[in-house]
Order: sequence, then C-alpha cells, then structure tokens
Amino acid sequence: IMAFKEGEEKEKEGILHLRHINSAKPSPMSSSMNASATSICICGQVCAGVESLQCDLCHDWFHGQCVTVPHLLSSVRASHTSSQLLAWWEWDTKFLCPLCMRSRRPRLETILSLLVGLQRLSVRLPEGEALQCLTERAIGWQGRARQALASEDVTALLKQLEKSRQQLQDELRHKKPPTLPSGFAFDCLTENSGKDILKEEEELVLNEERIKSSEKIVPKESSCKGDKE
Repeated sequence: IMAFKEGEEKEKEGILHLRHINSAKPSPMSSSMNASATSICICGQVCAGVESLQCDLCHDWFHGQCVTVPHLLSSVRASHTSSQLLAWWEWDTKFLCPLCMRSRRPRLETILSLLVGLQRLSVRLPEGEALQCLTERAIGWQGRARQALASEDVTALLKQLEKSRQQLQDELRHKKPPTLPSGFAFDCLTENSGKDILKEEEELVLNEERIKSSEKIVPKESSCKGDKE
C-alpha cells in the first residue's frame, strides 16, 4: 500500500508537469507556431484552419474528418436547432483523440466486478491490492466531487448556466430572418407598381389597335358581299 501511495504522488506530479506542457501548445491558426510545436494529425499532415479539433487531454489538434467528433445530447439532437448548437455544453462527452482514448481508465463498475472476482480467489495478488487501492481512490474522488457539486455556490452557478443555455436556445428558435430596410422595400414596391402600370398601359394600347384593325376588316367583308349580290 505504501508503494502504491508513493506511485500515486509521482503520478500526480507527472500529470501536472505534462498538463503544463500541453497547455502551452499553440493553436494551428496562431502565427507564432514553429516547426517543433506544430501539431501533426494522425493522417501525417499539419493541422490548419477552423475545421481542426483540439483534444481535451493532450491539447493536440486533429482534422475533423480524420477523427470521431463528440455526439450531441439526445434531447438537443432531436430539435431542429441542433446543427446550430455546437457549444461545449451540448456535447455528450469531451473530445479525446485516438491516442488518448487508449490511456482512458476503465469505468468504476468494471473495476468493482473485477474486485468481486478477485475476492473468490484463495491467494492474494499484488495486482489485486493495487486495483483495490485504485478503487478506493476513485470512490473517494467521487465523494469529494459530489460534495463540491452540492455546495450552494456551485448549485447557483449551475442554475445560472442552465438559464443562459435556455435563453440561447430560445433566441435561436425565435430568430427572425433579416428584414429589408423600409426605404428599400418602398422603392422596390414603387418600382414594381410602376412596371405593372406600364404593362397595363401597353395591354390597353394593344387591345385598342386590335379593335381598330377588326373594325377595318368588317366593312371590307360587307362591301365584298354587296358586290357579289
């Protein structure tokens, strides 16, 4: 157990050091990037542009077409505005690159089932002791996290965040299309009405010409009949 505690402290120090290095990685859109700090996607090419995704753990950048993007929440996915809500709180999980997914720890339920199976053995294994310490560590962290989330300050912030999220969704749902200026609409209306009036006048002139031509044809036909008689 003491060896596991020492390893836990070394792990924390290593994680903090690695997190400090990862947080200093520049964005692919940054102009201060050098060749050594350039993020290389799993396809072997340099990431550039707004289509890139950043891993939440190692902070490396990857092409959106080369990795699997996080899924949206089921309630948001069913709405008609799901394509516009791409904020981090709409993601079902944070984005982890394929390299970090390999180092992802198993779920607590899986570890508990393994512990139940180890208790049936008649021998004690060092791996079983380490697994039990890891389980106690995870359960203790869950208890501290629940206690922190149940505090009044965090509860008030969560309610405020949920309220802001709801307001954002309502604004997107009730967002009206851009309207044209009143002067522009009036000009278009007068222009269209003027065109309609010109068309009506042209039709009237054409009708009058047709009537006159028909009147000229009718007397000629009657005169021809009189000559025949």
